[in-house]
Amino acid sequence: MPLKFLKSSIRKAFQRFGYDCIKTKFPPGKRMGIDPFTDMAYFLEGNQTPVICDVGANEGQTVDKFKKLFPASIIHSFEPSKETFQCLKSNIKKFDSVTAWNVGLGAEAQTLQFNENTLSSMSSFLHSTPETWGLVKQVNSVEVQTLDQFAANNKLPCIDVLKIDTQGYEYEVLKGSINLLKDRKIKLVYLEVTMGFMYQHLPPLSLILSFLESKNFSVVSFYDQHHEYPKGTLHWCDILFVNEEAAIKL
Repeated sequence: MPLKFLKSSIRKAFQRFGYDCIKTKFPPGKRMGIDPFTDMAYFLEGNQTPVICDVGANEGQTVDKFKKLFPASIIHSFEPSKETFQCLKSNIKKFDSVTAWNVGLGAEAQTLQFNENTLSSMSSFLHSTPETWGLVKQVNSVEVQTLDQFAANNKLPCIDVLKIDTQGYEYEVLKGSINLLKDRKIKLVYLEVTMGFMYQHLPPLSLILSFLESKNFSVVSFYDQHHEYPKGTLHWCDILFVNEEAAIKL
Protein backbone atom coordinates (compact mmCIF):
# COMPACT_ATOMS: atom_id res chain seq x y z
CA MET A 1 0.00 0.00 0.00
CA PRO A 2 1.51 3.39 -0.99
CA LEU A 3 2.52 5.49 2.05
CA LYS A 4 0.45 8.46 0.88
CA PHE A 5 -2.72 6.30 0.66
CA LEU A 6 -1.98 4.77 4.07
CA LYS A 7 -1.66 8.21 5.70
CA SER A 8 -4.92 9.33 4.07
CA SER A 9 -6.74 6.23 5.31
CA ILE A 10 -5.50 6.70 8.87
CA ARG A 11 -6.56 10.35 8.87
CA LYS A 12 -10.05 9.50 7.59
CA ALA A 13 -10.40 6.85 10.30
CA PHE A 14 -9.58 9.40 13.00
CA GLN A 15 -11.96 11.96 11.46
CA ARG A 16 -14.88 9.51 11.74
CA PHE A 17 -14.43 9.69 15.53
CA GLY A 18 -14.20 13.48 15.61
CA TYR A 19 -10.39 13.72 15.60
CA ASP A 20 -7.85 14.83 13.02
CA CYS A 21 -4.18 14.23 12.24
CA ILE A 22 -2.14 17.28 11.40
CA LYS A 23 1.54 17.33 10.47
CA THR A 24 3.52 19.13 13.16
CA LYS A 25 6.51 21.29 12.23
CA PHE A 26 9.19 20.71 14.87
CA PRO A 27 12.57 22.43 14.98
CA PRO A 28 15.11 20.41 12.94
CA GLY A 29 16.63 17.69 15.06
CA LYS A 30 14.70 18.81 18.14
CA ARG A 31 11.78 17.48 20.16
CA MET A 32 9.21 19.72 21.81
CA GLY A 33 8.97 19.65 25.59
CA ILE A 34 12.65 19.02 26.31
CA ASP A 35 14.19 22.50 26.47
CA PRO A 36 11.99 25.56 27.17
CA PHE A 37 14.20 27.94 25.23
CA THR A 38 14.16 25.73 22.13
CA ASP A 39 10.37 25.64 22.43
CA MET A 40 10.20 29.43 22.75
CA ALA A 41 12.27 29.77 19.57
CA TYR A 42 9.79 27.51 17.79
CA PHE A 43 6.80 29.67 18.74
CA LEU A 44 8.68 32.91 17.95
CA GLU A 45 10.12 31.69 14.66
CA GLY A 46 10.97 34.62 12.39
CA ASN A 47 10.87 37.17 15.22
CA GLN A 48 14.43 38.48 15.48
CA THR A 49 13.68 41.15 18.09
CA PRO A 50 11.22 39.70 20.61
CA VAL A 51 10.19 41.79 23.61
CA ILE A 52 10.87 39.90 26.84
CA CYS A 53 9.89 40.79 30.40
CA ASP A 54 12.11 38.97 32.90
CA VAL A 55 10.28 39.25 36.22
CA GLY A 56 12.44 38.11 39.10
CA ALA A 57 15.67 38.53 37.15
CA ASN A 58 17.94 37.89 40.15
CA GLU A 59 21.52 38.39 38.90
CA GLY A 60 20.67 38.05 35.20
CA GLN A 61 21.04 34.30 34.71
CA THR A 62 18.03 34.09 32.40
CA VAL A 63 19.10 37.20 30.48
CA ASP A 64 22.19 35.26 29.40
CA LYS A 65 20.01 32.44 28.07
CA PHE A 66 17.64 34.76 26.25
CA LYS A 67 20.49 36.68 24.61
CA LYS A 68 22.09 33.48 23.34
CA LEU A 69 18.76 32.50 21.79
CA PHE A 70 17.68 35.97 20.63
CA PRO A 71 20.77 38.24 20.35
CA ALA A 72 18.69 41.25 19.24
CA SER A 73 15.93 40.79 21.81
CA ILE A 74 14.62 43.70 23.87
CA ILE A 75 14.61 42.69 27.53
CA HIS A 76 13.13 44.42 30.59
CA SER A 77 14.51 42.83 33.76
CA PHE A 78 12.78 43.37 37.11
CA GLU A 79 14.55 42.76 40.42
CA PRO A 80 13.13 44.16 43.70
CA SER A 81 16.20 43.53 45.88
CA LYS A 82 18.47 46.57 46.00
CA GLU A 83 21.55 44.44 46.66
CA THR A 84 20.84 41.86 43.96
CA PHE A 85 19.84 44.63 41.56
CA GLN A 86 23.41 45.97 41.66
CA CYS A 87 24.70 42.55 40.57
CA LEU A 88 22.06 42.44 37.82
CA LYS A 89 23.08 45.87 36.49
CA SER A 90 26.73 44.86 36.42
CA ASN A 91 26.04 41.55 34.66
CA ILE A 92 23.88 42.99 31.87
CA LYS A 93 26.30 45.76 30.86
CA LYS A 94 27.69 43.51 28.13
CA PHE A 95 24.32 43.31 26.39
CA ASP A 96 22.50 45.75 24.15
CA SER A 97 18.78 46.42 24.62
CA VAL A 98 18.53 45.16 28.20
CA THR A 99 17.08 47.48 30.84
CA ALA A 100 17.05 46.70 34.56
CA TRP A 101 14.29 47.96 36.84
CA ASN A 102 14.63 47.98 40.63
CA VAL A 103 10.92 47.37 41.29
CA GLY A 104 8.66 44.44 42.03
CA LEU A 105 5.64 43.44 39.98
CA GLY A 106 2.35 42.34 41.50
CA ALA A 107 -1.43 42.54 41.39
CA GLU A 108 -1.60 46.25 42.28
CA ALA A 109 0.58 49.31 42.70
CA GLN A 110 1.68 49.51 46.33
CA THR A 111 4.62 49.27 48.70
CA LEU A 112 5.33 45.81 50.11
CA GLN A 113 7.79 44.22 52.49
CA PHE A 114 10.36 42.11 50.65
CA ASN A 115 12.06 39.27 52.54
CA GLU A 116 15.75 39.26 51.59
CA ASN A 117 17.26 35.80 51.92
CA THR A 118 20.92 34.86 52.42
CA LEU A 119 20.39 32.97 49.15
CA SER A 120 19.25 35.74 46.82
CA SER A 121 17.33 33.32 44.59
CA MET A 122 15.09 32.47 47.58
CA SER A 123 14.06 36.06 48.43
CA SER A 124 10.31 36.62 48.18
CA PHE A 125 7.36 38.81 49.03
CA LEU A 126 5.95 35.70 50.72
CA HIS A 127 7.03 34.66 54.19
CA SER A 128 9.31 31.66 54.36
CA THR A 129 8.69 28.38 56.21
CA PRO A 130 11.14 25.99 57.90
CA GLU A 131 11.46 24.26 54.51
CA THR A 132 12.84 27.40 52.83
CA TRP A 133 16.52 27.24 51.98
CA GLY A 134 18.70 29.98 53.49
CA LEU A 135 17.60 32.51 56.08
CA VAL A 136 15.86 35.88 55.91
CA LYS A 137 18.60 38.39 56.66
CA GLN A 138 16.54 41.59 56.36
CA VAL A 139 13.15 42.94 55.31
CA ASN A 140 12.96 45.99 53.04
CA SER A 141 10.13 48.15 51.72
CA VAL A 142 9.83 47.78 47.94
CA GLU A 143 7.84 49.61 45.28
CA VAL A 144 5.49 47.29 43.39
CA GLN A 145 3.87 48.05 40.02
CA THR A 146 1.58 46.04 37.77
CA LEU A 147 2.83 44.85 34.41
CA ASP A 148 -0.21 46.47 32.82
CA GLN A 149 0.89 49.80 34.30
CA PHE A 150 4.51 49.30 33.26
CA ALA A 151 3.58 48.38 29.68
CA ALA A 152 1.35 51.45 29.36
CA ASN A 153 3.97 53.80 30.85
CA ASN A 154 6.71 52.42 28.59
CA LYS A 155 4.58 52.07 25.47
CA LEU A 156 5.03 48.32 25.03
CA PRO A 157 2.45 47.26 22.42
CA CYS A 158 3.01 43.57 23.14
CA ILE A 159 5.21 41.15 25.08
CA ASP A 160 6.52 38.08 23.32
CA VAL A 161 7.78 36.30 26.44
CA LEU A 162 6.71 36.94 30.02
CA LYS A 163 9.10 35.05 32.27
CA ILE A 164 8.21 34.98 35.99
CA ASP A 165 10.36 33.49 38.75
CA THR A 166 9.27 35.25 41.94
CA GLN A 167 9.35 32.51 44.56
CA GLY A 168 5.64 31.93 44.98
CA TYR A 169 4.47 35.39 43.86
CA GLU A 170 3.85 34.37 40.24
CA TYR A 171 0.05 34.44 40.48
CA GLU A 172 0.12 38.04 41.76
CA VAL A 173 2.27 39.07 38.79
CA LEU A 174 -0.21 37.41 36.43
CA LYS A 175 -3.15 39.22 38.05
CA GLY A 176 -1.33 42.51 37.46
CA SER A 177 -1.05 41.57 33.76
CA ILE A 178 -4.78 40.96 33.34
CA ASN A 179 -5.36 43.54 30.58
CA LEU A 180 -2.35 42.42 28.55
CA LEU A 181 -3.48 38.81 28.85
CA LYS A 182 -7.12 39.54 27.98
CA ASP A 183 -6.10 41.64 24.97
CA ARG A 184 -3.86 38.82 23.64
CA LYS A 185 -0.77 41.02 23.95
CA ILE A 186 1.36 38.33 25.60
CA LYS A 187 2.39 35.35 23.44
CA LEU A 188 4.32 33.12 25.84
CA VAL A 189 4.32 32.83 29.63
CA TYR A 190 7.24 30.99 31.20
CA LEU A 191 7.09 30.63 34.96
CA GLU A 192 8.22 28.66 37.95
CA VAL A 193 5.60 27.07 40.18
CA THR A 194 6.20 25.71 43.68
CA MET A 195 3.99 22.89 44.95
CA GLY A 196 5.85 22.30 48.23
CA PHE A 197 5.67 24.34 51.42
CA MET A 198 8.72 26.59 51.06
CA TYR A 199 6.60 29.74 51.50
CA GLN A 200 3.41 30.64 53.29
CA HIS A 201 0.18 31.13 51.31
CA LEU A 202 1.44 29.60 48.08
CA PRO A 203 -1.30 29.54 45.42
CA PRO A 204 -2.19 26.03 44.24
CA LEU A 205 -1.02 25.01 40.78
CA SER A 206 -4.66 24.52 39.75
CA LEU A 207 -5.33 28.23 40.32
CA ILE A 208 -2.53 29.29 37.98
CA LEU A 209 -3.54 26.74 35.35
CA SER A 210 -7.21 27.73 35.39
CA PHE A 211 -6.35 31.44 35.35
CA LEU A 212 -4.18 31.15 32.24
CA GLU A 213 -6.57 28.73 30.58
CA SER A 214 -9.35 31.30 30.99
CA LYS A 215 -7.11 33.77 29.09
CA ASN A 216 -6.73 31.39 26.12
CA PHE A 217 -3.35 29.91 27.11
CA SER A 218 -2.36 26.26 26.81
CA VAL A 219 0.48 24.33 28.43
CA VAL A 220 3.40 23.55 26.13
CA SER A 221 5.31 21.45 28.67
CA PHE A 222 6.72 21.07 32.18
CA TYR A 223 10.50 21.45 32.61
CA ASP A 224 13.24 21.10 35.23
CA GLN A 225 11.06 19.05 37.55
CA HIS A 226 12.18 18.62 41.16
CA HIS A 227 10.59 16.02 43.42
CA GLU A 228 10.28 15.97 47.18
CA TYR A 229 11.72 12.88 48.80
CA PRO A 230 10.81 10.54 50.41
CA LYS A 231 7.26 11.51 49.36
CA GLY A 232 8.21 11.49 45.69
CA THR A 233 5.73 14.25 44.78
CA LEU A 234 6.52 17.18 42.50
CA HIS A 235 8.06 20.01 44.54
CA TRP A 236 8.62 22.67 41.91
CA CYS A 237 9.09 23.01 38.15
CA ASP A 238 8.96 25.44 35.24
CA ILE A 239 6.01 25.61 32.83
CA LEU A 240 5.74 27.20 29.39
CA PHE A 241 2.31 28.43 28.22
CA VAL A 242 1.42 29.64 24.74
CA ASN A 243 -1.43 31.89 23.71
CA GLU A 244 -3.62 29.79 21.40
CA GLU A 245 -3.80 32.54 18.78
CA ALA A 246 0.00 32.72 18.61
CA ALA A 247 0.16 28.95 18.15
CA ILE A 248 -2.49 28.92 15.40
CA LYS A 249 -0.62 31.56 13.37
CA LEU A 250 2.46 29.34 12.99
